[in-house]
Amino acid sequence: MKEKLTANYLYFGTVEPDPNWRIKDHRHDHFEIIGVSSGRAAVRYNRRLYQVSGPAILVYQPGAYHQEVADKQHPWKTMYLGVRITGWPGGSFKRQGLLTVNPVSSIREGLSILSKIQQEITGRQWCQKPVITGRVYELIRLLLVRHEPAKEKTEVSPAQKIRQQQIISRLKSYIETHASDKVSLTQLTEVVYLSPYYLSHIFKAETGYSPIHYLIKVKVDLARKLLADPNLTVSQVAARIGYESIHYFSRIFKTVEGISPKAYRNRLFTRAITDK
Repeated sequence: MKEKLTANYLYFGTVEPDPNWRIKDHRHDHFEIIGVSSGRAAVRYNRRLYQVSGPAILVYQPGAYHQEVADKQHPWKTMYLGVRITGWPGGSFKRQGLLTVNPVSSIREGLSILSKIQQEITGRQWCQKPVITGRVYELIRLLLVRHEPAKEKTEVSPAQKIRQQQIISRLKSYIETHASDKVSLTQLTEVVYLSPYYLSHIFKAETGYSPIHYLIKVKVDLARKLLADPNLTVSQVAARIGYESIHYFSRIFKTVEGISPKAYRNRLFTRAITDK
């Protein structure tokens, strides 16, 4: 006998546009339905990356890890609904990928249902619970008919590719210019107005390095040149590339070069004497 579909409303909330919005990787034991009214965000769902632009409706399945980071320039605005569903027909919701609602007309219908739920909650009507339950079933009916796997962010348009290359070129130039300064990932994201997660993703895809690892590479390249100057101590070289701690500098340098800064310098000077 087929199990009857039942839905229990758990919670409802909204996220207003905020360029600093981000939520750490987490999961639920229930479904969470996200209605994106506008804006963009990077969504990491079960270790896969998706770029989501509103309007859209997303479905997070029970047990699926997910993380959200708003686009700095166009942060998203969302409504989210927590609901426990039993007796879901079919096996399509067992897929690992993120699920969305399509086409656009169905997205609008879903956003309208979520807006009505919000109105019921805001209005605090005496019959609120049964009305909200009815709206939840409306939304589930829509999901049953119109859901499909979202596309991972694997291919980009030529225009997007050019923009990404411009972003990466600008960031590389900034890193190379500020190799002697203390630079954090937060500072790098502020240079190009992107979320840390999305920036790291496109930078590594293009260069093979994360932004921080590229920064370390540039600092070590500069350190090698400075170590060739016998008038500078190792501590002074560390300070010149933005490291207050000589021990931290030595550890970073050895990780990249395979030997300590002192050993690298001794090798340089030994070769110089031998060459004479």
